[in-house]
Amino acid sequence: MNQQFISSVQGSVIQNLHGTAHFGPEAREILSIIHELGGAQAASLESSLHELEDPDARKPDRLVARQKIRSFLSSVGNQLTNASITTLQRYLEQRIGL
Repeated sequence: MNQQFISSVQGSVIQNLHGTAHFGPEAREILSIIHELGGAQAASLESSLHELEDPDARKPDRLVARQKIRSFLSSVGNQLTNASITTLQRYLEQRIGL
């Protein structure tokens, strides 16, 4: 079998198991930052990202999730480029229609 095919299938299975298959590129980037820099908060931040991505979640809950992620991104901002921060903040605002 083709190794590239196996890697592709493996990646899809892992994304489905983690519930991230529907994440767009911005959400995946945030998830990557959470895994890399989230430390003890990583699980809570990942949960907030899932809540933000869930269109059926209550708007007040999505607002809290957005604020939690925004706070985290601000706290690790010196480790990210300005372009990444602007892109990610724009994404967070668009997720709840602000």
